Amino acid sequence: YSLGVVLYQLLTSRLPFEGGLHAVLGAILTKEPPPPSKHRPDLNPHLEAVCLKMMAKEAKDRFPSMKAAAEAIAEVGKG
Repeated sequence: YSLGVVLYQLLTSRLPFEGGLHAVLGAILTKEPPPPSKHRPDLNPHLEAVCLKMMAKEAKDRFPSMKAAAEAIAEVGKG
């Protein structure tokens, strides 16, 4: 999840959730992050999908390994 947040910030120059500690923690637990394309409309949709998958609330919905995440990012570069 955390690496997805870093990718989100690299793509948008923003954090997915902002505010005080309690507000951010509450948002992480209860809200979906705004799509990165909201802040950067020219963003490759496949890269956005990778980022959002990395930030999925449930671990089972994320990439099963760092290798799988890296491969997904590499595939974006090929397309």
